[in-house]
Amino acid sequence: FGTAWRTAFYAALVLLLGVVTSEAYNLITTAETTMISRAEAIAPILKQAQKRSDALAALANLEKSEPKTARLALAKAALNDARLQSTNPAVEIATKAVETAQGAVDAEAKNIGCKKECWRKQDVADTARADLKAALALAATEQTQRIATAQSEVVAALADAVAVHAAAIAAAKAVVEANPAPPVSPTIFADKTGWADWAVDLLVACLRSVALNGAAAGLIAFGSIGLKSLAPSDELSAVRTMFEKSLPDETDRPTVAEVIGRRNGPSGKGGPSGRRTPDRPAPGPSGGMKNPVKAAVFDDIMQHLADGRTIPSQQWLADKHHNGKKTTISEWMIEWRKNGVIPAGTINGRCKATVPNKVTA
Repeated sequence: FGTAWRTAFYAALVLLLGVVTSEAYNLITTAETTMISRAEAIAPILKQAQKRSDALAALANLEKSEPKTARLALAKAALNDARLQSTNPAVEIATKAVETAQGAVDAEAKNIGCKKECWRKQDVADTARADLKAALALAATEQTQRIATAQSEVVAALADAVAVHAAAIAAAKAVVEANPAPPVSPTIFADKTGWADWAVDLLVACLRSVALNGAAAGLIAFGSIGLKSLAPSDELSAVRTMFEKSLPDETDRPTVAEVIGRRNGPSGKGGPSGRRTPDRPAPGPSGGMKNPVKAAVFDDIMQHLADGRTIPSQQWLADKHHNGKKTTISEWMIEWRKNGVIPAGTINGRCKATVPNKVTA
């Protein structure tokens, strides 16, 4: 028993290792396949969404920005220069002339007998001051005109820049309208659950891998478990009457029980082939056996063979007859097969089944 248990344990361990290795490999390959398929499926949607996102960003930047053109920038610079200009060549010349004339007047004033000359130089100084005043007035007028001209250019340049800016906004809106939003989100499950895209892909791959390998492992496990015989039903009981009766339209033929008794009876006569078999106990419910368990097993086997049913394995008989041990039942069946009472065993997977032979008269 210990050897059998250890063998089963190691076999289960090897099987488990194989299943885990297969599951890991299948998980990785399935994950790669799932991610590639997902990427290929959502690529057009992502491209469409990216185009719309870029168009919306460009439109937002245009709407937030102010109208700008090179003409407007030059006009504003000219206006600033016109406002800041404080020097004028004519004014500078007139200022120097006044300073020179006033210096001459001051120098002549030191001479006590300079009446006539003083008056002349004073007239020169007065004339210089008048010229300076006229130059200042002219410079102010010119500056005002330059400022007005620059302001007019700024207004015209601004109007042109506003028109260009409006046209750019209209073009950006047209691009947005030409790139509508995708009908559905390419990552709708991740969006709804808040999960990362890679987590969703990994979950899908795990579920797919477990579904494939799990189904295969379940089928293998189901196939390795022997099914217990069904409980006798009324229909089966009715069929078993064939064991005692001949066919209705062939009453002259022997019954199944007679054929079995003729083959296995104490006379040692063989069946239709005339083959001789060893002497057996007198026919009866238990074949003359004193061991009640052996008799019950024998009757059960004979009933199954008479009904045309297969006995799956020796373990099946041991499970059915609680007082019977598999090794003991195996010895009994070897004895009965050796004596020709039951057919030879037929390999069925890891078990040896007993399949009924065709009964002929």
